Amino acid sequence: MSVASSVGAAQAQQTSEVDTIRIEINPESTDTVTLFFRVAETDDPKVRASELAADADIPVYDISVTKQRATVTQFANGQVVSGGDLYRTSIATSVGSRTGLLGGQIEGESLARIAPTDSPTFVVVVTDGMSVTPGEPRSLFGEQYELTTAEMSVGTINYGFSGMTLAALGTVLCGSFGGAYGLIRVLTHPRERGDARLVDWAHVIRKTMTEGRLFAPIVPAAAGFLLGAVPLVSYVASEVFPALPASPWVTVTLWFVALTPFVCATWLGSALAAKRSYYELIAIEYDVRSVLAECGRSTVFSVFWHWAAAVVMLTFASQITRQPVVGAVLVTLLLIFRQTIALLVRRSVIDGEPLSDELRDDITDFAAQQGVSLRSIRRLETGIEPMANAFATNLPRYHGICLTADLIDELPRSELRAVVAHELGHIDNHHHLKQYLFTLGYWYIVFTLHTHVFPNALVIAVGTVAYLQFAAGWVSQRHEYEADEYAATVTSEEAVVGALDRIVSVNNVPKDVTMGHNLTTTHPSFDDRTEKLLGEQSPSQVPDADQRDS
Repeated sequence: MSVASSVGAAQAQQTSEVDTIRIEINPESTDTVTLFFRVAETDDPKVRASELAADADIPVYDISVTKQRATVTQFANGQVVSGGDLYRTSIATSVGSRTGLLGGQIEGESLARIAPTDSPTFVVVVTDGMSVTPGEPRSLFGEQYELTTAEMSVGTINYGFSGMTLAALGTVLCGSFGGAYGLIRVLTHPRERGDARLVDWAHVIRKTMTEGRLFAPIVPAAAGFLLGAVPLVSYVASEVFPALPASPWVTVTLWFVALTPFVCATWLGSALAAKRSYYELIAIEYDVRSVLAECGRSTVFSVFWHWAAAVVMLTFASQITRQPVVGAVLVTLLLIFRQTIALLVRRSVIDGEPLSDELRDDITDFAAQQGVSLRSIRRLETGIEPMANAFATNLPRYHGICLTADLIDELPRSELRAVVAHELGHIDNHHHLKQYLFTLGYWYIVFTLHTHVFPNALVIAVGTVAYLQFAAGWVSQRHEYEADEYAATVTSEEAVVGALDRIVSVNNVPKDVTMGHNLTTTHPSFDDRTEKLLGEQSPSQVPDADQRDS
């Protein structure tokens, strides 16, 4: 919020009669009035500042004093106080009074009495998105306004968030949705038709939507931040909730309320555009309401998860810096929490019809033969979009398998059993536990580097990107290979390969992808998995689903 002092020896030729008083208006907490006393003029700058504040009738919450050389210090707007050593005295206070949700005012006459000399220069510093009257707004961003003694002593000085700021924020918000929708629509709209290109275009659409979700929010969120979305929300919140406590969860919540709309707008625009392109590609009806419902559920879950993670990590930040193992344990617990919540959401939203008794008994008996007792076998409905998939739940003493309706309907019983065997492989090999242990060790190393080697937030940022883009995927791919081998052992290689082939056919997934994409995904490509199973036999030698059916 404040504008830092900068060294400028060449500016030191200013007259020594000019004093600069900085008034920093901070909507998120206390304001600051900074006075500069020459060392020769006072023995106790704190006492003198307190007396001037009392004369000006402004409250004093705290006073801090530092000593500096005036001849090499440029304070604001080119004004330099020269003449030897200075006391830089900062008073934490409430300069003005509220005049509404978006603004306030300073009593100029009262504040003029705080000046240590008769003709100081007042510099009013405001945060992004605010402006001062009198004063000429020069941009939408944080500004310094130099006011004369006459302007300060007559009437009031008004400050607040301008209509221009609100219009700019609204424009960015609408543009984040429209821009993301238009860009993703152009990138994903199929320009070639035919079965040969369907899988390739489906892959392009999914890849573009994923990249759009990751990178599209950066620009609008940054623009919202620079335009003052965070102080605006904080300012309004402090007016609506005067007794709002200062705590990590409040800080995180205010930031999320301020910036989440820009992020979610790009997510929504990207999803609507990509889904529309995909539905056109596979020739199914595009129902905007169902797409909105699906996007809404995933967005609410994602926002809640990131908010909870930010609150936890900020609350324990001091403990993490002292004991890196605390941070590693917290990240691991958050991962477990996320997977548990995701499972509950899936069950509450996309549970389908119960399995037939015959299929349920077949899967239960097959799992029992492998020494696994399944507590739950569920059929999931995934809507009109084709999705053949399965996943295992491996909570302590609670093993379960979820199968999508398309998987059950499209795969013959032998291949369906191979898929079940793959999920049993995850359970029997304790892959969930191994993933948690890997996460614990990985983040212990990251937080140790941050604490003892390079104490910079960049370490955390790089560690997060590396974990999400590479490390977690690398571990997951190793587990997929192990589960495939387990399934081939308890069923057959042909059944596993057949199941994989039919799944990629139903889901319109390419059998092979680029090395770069393979490095950043949690599941290896079909060709890689088949090659692991078949050894020297080429994946291309394996008959596809249509050939096997014939």
